[in-house]
Amino acid sequence: MAKQKNIPKRSEVEKQYTWALEDIFATDELWEKALDECRTFPEKIEAFRGRLAESADMLYSYLTFCDELDVKITRVAEYIMRKSDEDTGNSYYNGLKGRFMSVYINIAGASSFDTPEILAIPDEKLAAFMNEKPELRLYERKLAKIRSKKDHILSDAEEKLLAAAGEMANAPEEIASAFRNADIRFPSIYDADGNELKVTQGSYVPLLENPDRNVRKAAFESLHGTFESFKNTSAAFLDGQIKQLIFYAKARRYNSTLEAALAETEVPVSVYRNLIDAVNANLEYLHKYIALRKKLTGSEELHMYDLYTPIISDADKEIPYEKAKEIIIEALQPLGEDYIKVLTEGFNNRWIDVYENEGKRGGAYSASLCSFEPKGYPRQHVHHCARNGPLPSHLLFDEESAHGICELCHLCCGSRFHLQRGSAR
Repeated sequence: MAKQKNIPKRSEVEKQYTWALEDIFATDELWEKALDECRTFPEKIEAFRGRLAESADMLYSYLTFCDELDVKITRVAEYIMRKSDEDTGNSYYNGLKGRFMSVYINIAGASSFDTPEILAIPDEKLAAFMNEKPELRLYERKLAKIRSKKDHILSDAEEKLLAAAGEMANAPEEIASAFRNADIRFPSIYDADGNELKVTQGSYVPLLENPDRNVRKAAFESLHGTFESFKNTSAAFLDGQIKQLIFYAKARRYNSTLEAALAETEVPVSVYRNLIDAVNANLEYLHKYIALRKKLTGSEELHMYDLYTPIISDADKEIPYEKAKEIIIEALQPLGEDYIKVLTEGFNNRWIDVYENEGKRGGAYSASLCSFEPKGYPRQHVHHCARNGPLPSHLLFDEESAHGICELCHLCCGSRFHLQRGSAR
């Protein structure tokens, strides 16, 4: 296994391996101007209060107006959220993110009247609106989703109060994220040759793939032992988050936090339970795999740190980033020319933030935004480890690219807003 590379500071990462946030805003000053514009939105939104049921034209005007605001708000949000993710210890961008969240909460509070007003429109009247103004059918799915949650929507005043509490309610996750990504440090470990191996949340899984069991065990103990030393702090984070979830579930009259969470994606609790039951009913196959792994590795007992290392001797391949792109493009050819064109566009125009750096947010996600500009495509973030990533990291890279392209399809079809309006993700 190749010697571990040093984890660079953000300023040391080559530009070609960073995402092109300058395509969203060329400078922080331009972002500031856009944020100032967002501060004017609450007053503009208030002009529609109490008027959504007046006519089909008024409802349509409000919905299209919200679409226009969403484009601008999401653009401001994505820039500063992604800037913060580059180095979660950067107090400057964390401060700007906090300022944005305050503005966003004010906007959410101002628009709190819309859901109660839409719910108050009788079915017959809404159907008449659709017939009178066919353009409203573009929002049919959005309106149906709102009306399906009638039992869990509160009054205008109550909705406004819940919206105002949003910034406070996000505190447990924000604090825990700063702790995990910016503050916590794990002890280095050493391989059989005395080489220092740094343990981070980005290097952890690659270290668990190391053929040397002593290295794997040391990496496991370094990471989990450190977290254990902060178990009371971690428990407080979790306790705060659970209390927040319980509060919102009760406020919206859900039977449980599980039901409230699944309602966001319209998944019945029974489907979730059935999935767990199906897994539990087929655990024998997992047990057979574990028995096989023990046999092939000659282990009497398997630990968590024994589950990632390849059980086939020649399976440990390091695939450089550039080679991974070639493999992915070749593998996805059956999806068609249009798909490959978008994928290649992303590869060639820095949609992806590739490598780990100090303080960078862990994990992987596809973060998208809508724009009327030529480069208004989804932006993606894939957090690879510093050694160009093992094969699974590139499969993850492929998966996040797929998420981004699917989101692009929604953007191009004009349906993004009606799927998830109001989300800062």
